[in-house]
Amino acid sequence: MAAAAIMVGLTFSWGLNYVAAKISYAGYDPVFVSIARSLIG
Repeated sequence: MAAAAIMVGLTFSWGLNYVAAKISYAGYDPVFVSIARSLIG
């Protein structure tokens, strides 16, 4: 049961990461945004 909860949590966080990246790319070059995210941490 705990493993299923962990998998659901990971899937949810990965899905939110995709949405956040998609929103952050609006108006900016995707390469620039990726480099900025890597530098910030």
